[in-house]
Amino acid sequence: MSWARKALFKTLAGLREAHLTMTTPDGLSHSFGDPQTTLRATIHVHNERFFSRTMWGGDDGAGDAFLEGDWTSPDPVSVVRLAVRNLRHLEQNAGITSWVSGLINRFRHLSRANTLHGSRRNIAAHYDLSNEFFGLFLDQQMLYSSAIFPAQHATLEDAQVEKMDRLCRKLRLAPGDRVLEIGTGWGAFALHAARKYGCHVTTTTISRQQHDLAAQRFQASDVRDRVLLLLEDYRLLRGQFDKIASIEMFEAVGFKNYDKFFTACDRLLAPNGAMAMQTITMNEQRFKAYRKSGDWIQRHIFPGGELASLREIQNSLARCTALGAAHFEDIGMHYAHTLAEWRRRFHAASDQVRALGFDEKFLRMWDYYLAYCEGAFRERYIGAAQLLLVKNGTPDALYGEPWQSAAISKGARA
Repeated sequence: MSWARKALFKTLAGLREAHLTMTTPDGLSHSFGDPQTTLRATIHVHNERFFSRTMWGGDDGAGDAFLEGDWTSPDPVSVVRLAVRNLRHLEQNAGITSWVSGLINRFRHLSRANTLHGSRRNIAAHYDLSNEFFGLFLDQQMLYSSAIFPAQHATLEDAQVEKMDRLCRKLRLAPGDRVLEIGTGWGAFALHAARKYGCHVTTTTISRQQHDLAAQRFQASDVRDRVLLLLEDYRLLRGQFDKIASIEMFEAVGFKNYDKFFTACDRLLAPNGAMAMQTITMNEQRFKAYRKSGDWIQRHIFPGGELASLREIQNSLARCTALGAAHFEDIGMHYAHTLAEWRRRFHAASDQVRALGFDEKFLRMWDYYLAYCEGAFRERYIGAAQLLLVKNGTPDALYGEPWQSAAISKGARA
């Protein structure tokens, strides 16, 4: 038995609140953890190098090994949940090699800083993969952000409409409002706000492929006279708006640019204005450690991406804006459900993904990415939130009635 296998087995012997069954290349089966627990995971190891990769690179190395086909699982979401639930134990036993690997990944991440040029490069690496590809597993309107399921058996399409409408209700959108959307996606929110609420929407993206498809959609719509599409970075925007919306664009800002982002939003927002944003968050207990090392998602999926800290958002708002948080809603479990549906659709469309020219390694990478995120949300290692930010001194009657939260939760238009 190799030193790496011995070392990993010794670490796995300390698993708590989870049970792991592992089959190894020699055909043997091994069990670790609590056999009475409800969280059970299975790993099939196909290549002995899985052990050294995992001992050298920790969860990052395990992700790389999955890409190469060194291991598979009938339920990788449960594998991720097991790892997250035992994260402290696994980190304590990872050793110096895993620490060095994390440090190297951090330097890689820092080389992808979100400067004006770097942001366009980072966004292109992910969002410009192929509009056709994203259309294979997203909902019909192609919203690439957490949905909010209004009922247990709601469809993804209905849940995405609920997400958009909830943001609109929080902003109290009304006919004639001048709305700025930072992060167009493929245009769904701008169309929804213009069509259902009669707003004039200016929306901006730095993804060329998203821009081009959104432009086609806007031109073909019945509200093309109320939507203005820009291909511009948020730092260079000009004008003044009654409301601002930003849906999961903030992860592309980066911690070092929080002040620049919120200063721009404060400058662009009219007196008595409000901003609604939806963002993926890292739990505060882990945020400091998270920022010290680059992770698998940053290397393979979102170069330059960083999950948000709610505490640091508040600190940034206090430093450089007149904005304060008026409403907060946690939607992390909705994101887990959204990811499960995306992954189901992704698997169902695997032949079509191949037909677009993507290889088996790409399919494994995206399978692991979607499973990784779902597992992390289910264990509350990461979260997601909708925030309503309002300028200080704004009259209570505009956004602050005590019944507002109840109305939003019930789906009533405020």
